[in-house]
Amino acid sequence: MPTLAVVKDYLFQLIGKTYTDDQFTDLCFEFGVELDDITSEKEMYMREQGKTSSDASAADKLSDEVIYKIDTPANRYDLLSAEGMAVALKVFLGTMPLPAYRVLNKSAPLYTMTVEKSVKNVRDYVICAVLRNIHFNERSYNSFIDFQEKLHSGLARRRTLASVGTHDLDVIQNTPSNAATKNKFIYGCRPKHTISFIPLRQTTVMHCEGNGLEEFFKDDRHIGKYVPLISSLPNYPVVLDGSGETVLSLPPIINSAHSAISVRTKNIFIECTAPDHQKASVLVNQMVAAFSQFCEEPFTVEAVEVCYEDTCPDGTTREVTPVLDEKELTVSLEKVNNFIGVEIPSAAVCAEHLKKMMHHIKEVNEKEGTVTVLSPAVRSDVIGVSDIMEDVAIGYGYDNIEYKECTTYGDVTQTALGKVSQLLRQEMAAAGYVELLTFSLCSREEAFDQLGRVDKDTAVHIANPQTIEFQVCRPSLLPGVLKTLAANKSQPLPHRFFECADVVLLDNPVNFPPALETETGVHYDYPGARNQLHIAAIHCVSGNSGFESTLALTQHVLLKLGIPRRDSLSPEQQATTDCYELTAGDDGAFFPSRCVAVQLYRQGTPIHIGGLGVIHPNTLKAYDITFPCSYMELNIQFLCTKLN
Repeated sequence: MPTLAVVKDYLFQLIGKTYTDDQFTDLCFEFGVELDDITSEKEMYMREQGKTSSDASAADKLSDEVIYKIDTPANRYDLLSAEGMAVALKVFLGTMPLPAYRVLNKSAPLYTMTVEKSVKNVRDYVICAVLRNIHFNERSYNSFIDFQEKLHSGLARRRTLASVGTHDLDVIQNTPSNAATKNKFIYGCRPKHTISFIPLRQTTVMHCEGNGLEEFFKDDRHIGKYVPLISSLPNYPVVLDGSGETVLSLPPIINSAHSAISVRTKNIFIECTAPDHQKASVLVNQMVAAFSQFCEEPFTVEAVEVCYEDTCPDGTTREVTPVLDEKELTVSLEKVNNFIGVEIPSAAVCAEHLKKMMHHIKEVNEKEGTVTVLSPAVRSDVIGVSDIMEDVAIGYGYDNIEYKECTTYGDVTQTALGKVSQLLRQEMAAAGYVELLTFSLCSREEAFDQLGRVDKDTAVHIANPQTIEFQVCRPSLLPGVLKTLAANKSQPLPHRFFECADVVLLDNPVNFPPALETETGVHYDYPGARNQLHIAAIHCVSGNSGFESTLALTQHVLLKLGIPRRDSLSPEQQATTDCYELTAGDDGAFFPSRCVAVQLYRQGTPIHIGGLGVIHPNTLKAYDITFPCSYMELNIQFLCTKLN
């Protein structure tokens, strides 16, 4: 869930009212968000670094200002800035009317962006806007920069779907070489060897010829991770001023220092390049909606004409951006009352609840019991009528909705597999492990290459992946567990994580041995794919790999599932009883001499159900993990067939 971390005093300044911590917690609940934590920069540093108050010299320069960390809905991008949150709360509280966002000069834009056909199939689209006569202070400027990064990480999926550049318009227009074309801009691809400029926050010229881009940012952990997005291209996309001589940005990597904005900037030119037109449009709309309140004429933005040399995939040849059109939707009062379980007496009352959630009311029809709303562009999360009904529920107040018994149709009892997984989660938590919930998709490299494994018709591959991060359905829980471990390596040891979730495997003899063909319903002649419930755990301690603890945990899980060791049974029992055996394993993800395979014997036939071992140093290096650890993973779908 996305989190807004904002200085308490700054947020209250924007809202125009102060609250106690308890009062603000209640307000957040009423609004449908959650005040997750009350902290400070210094306290956050102490937690992350594992420091104590007696050993905090490194944190002395950090601020003690109170910071609110507010959990927001994943699709409410407008709440990820202090400015957007303040506007939404003020409208909710009724202390300000809903802003009327306006695009100036739509019929005759003062600025033009020419998109060359060279960018086609690279980053096809660009959305532009101008914030005129904006007045920043130190806090609002920092919030503006932070909001860009949050949109890049979430909405734009780490810049793969869109990336925004912000420029000081006055600097661009006052460049001598650009005097004749000061209101024009160019977006196109240029050969690498022709591109050189001083990047943002740098003092030396970057030459992109050869591997110049990779070399320049090889030690930059923030920018370096975006370089692979374009490094393989022979020609790089660039945004230039009207003269075509000065580089303003190298999307999606970095802007030029030449047009860098600062707290003193008065006029901001915004350009957002993207392979996804919708994402770029939403990103720019969110930025201008949040910060146009600081313009001399509040909540206004100036238009830019975007002209394409070649027709875009969606047929676009010319457009005026940004597009802040409202979306019209009609909701029925009867449906609202039925779905939410309330008794709102009239359409007019329903409309009042919707006003609190930033909707303009176009029409209230008491006769038909309907309300027609115009949802502003800033509410990009509103897609259909169901979103409007959710807003009615928030405006009505979750606390005011009475609990009512509901009628359930069909069998809703818990499945045996679901019950077993629930009990196993409780056992893992009791053993001191923290549960994870990771992505069900990963990249091919994470699923195989980085683990030292080979894809032997194991994984389900996405036909047209939108990002390199999500190319296959995970065939193992290990990639997600390792990525979580890498993200938490600054936390003090030991680390004990577990996950009990589905993987996806192809129907073939590699994944489903012939002994299980009938039992699992697999049809080799008509191959498909199926979910399999796995349980995995990783154990990291200082001084050793924790292999013995992981082995004990594996045996504990099998014991709780009622699967005995094979050597504890007589030969007669082995032929009729499900049992397990630990044998030497062969898995590239583990250290060769510290790898164990777990075999399930069903009616005397061995079936591989998982393994455990010490993770190989090469695997740890691929995930930038610096300490040894051990890991176990079992396919409990096989084990639970007996319990069904």
